[in-house]
Amino acid sequence: MRRYLISILSLAAALVALAGAAFAAALPVVIEPPGAVEARFRAGYAPTVLPAHRTKPITLALSERIASPKGDHPPALQELQVSLDRHLGLSVEGLPRCGPRLHTRGPRTGTLPLCEDAKVGSGTIEVEVAFPEQQPVRASGRVSVYNGGSSDGRTMFWLYGLIPAPVAGTFDIPFEIRRGSQGIYGWKGVLKVPTIANGAASATELRIRFRKGIFSASCPTGKSQAQAVSRFADGTTSRSSAIQTCRTATASR
Repeated sequence: MRRYLISILSLAAALVALAGAAFAAALPVVIEPPGAVEARFRAGYAPTVLPAHRTKPITLALSERIASPKGDHPPALQELQVSLDRHLGLSVEGLPRCGPRLHTRGPRTGTLPLCEDAKVGSGTIEVEVAFPEQQPVRASGRVSVYNGGSSDGRTMFWLYGLIPAPVAGTFDIPFEIRRGSQGIYGWKGVLKVPTIANGAASATELRIRFRKGIFSASCPTGKSQAQAVSRFADGTTSRSSAIQTCRTATASR
């Protein structure tokens, strides 16, 4: 009886293994190593009561929070790729433009006086600085967003920021957004973060808000979707997504 039971169990195990092999052949399985960093992306706008089939000016907010699951110093963020819902609109037509690296001509503040008329948004940045043989420390500063102009379907923004001690420095972050057909996503943006404090500083939070009218939106489906891919200096990649619910103006009445 015992031998019979063992034979049955062996046969069952073989069948399970065979079925698993067939399933794996039909549906390739990708196994990723545990992430060394966690990145949480958020995208939201106001107002959320919108027309169903035509766009209305909105205020758009984007944010990224970064942390290490183990609580140690996170790797430096190098690039943030953002995909935005296809029911969003973007226009900087007729607005003043301003290029980067003009902070050398003005005071070291969170804004650029020479570009004030081209300012289209603002926000904050937080970094964690880990110098050798020292405890990591956090520092936060202001960020201003400037219109860099639009051509060939691409719109360029420049994020200018100032971080106080222990970093005590300014930086420019280019943020290019272009139109593209990606299913539910109609816009793709790429934000490239420069090296801060010679690589000793890693961004832990970035928040930016575009003023009303730079972006617009409609609400044909009751929601707006966005996603982001974060790439870090150690080769780590993290993906996250966000959903903003909305109501049509007709439904709200």
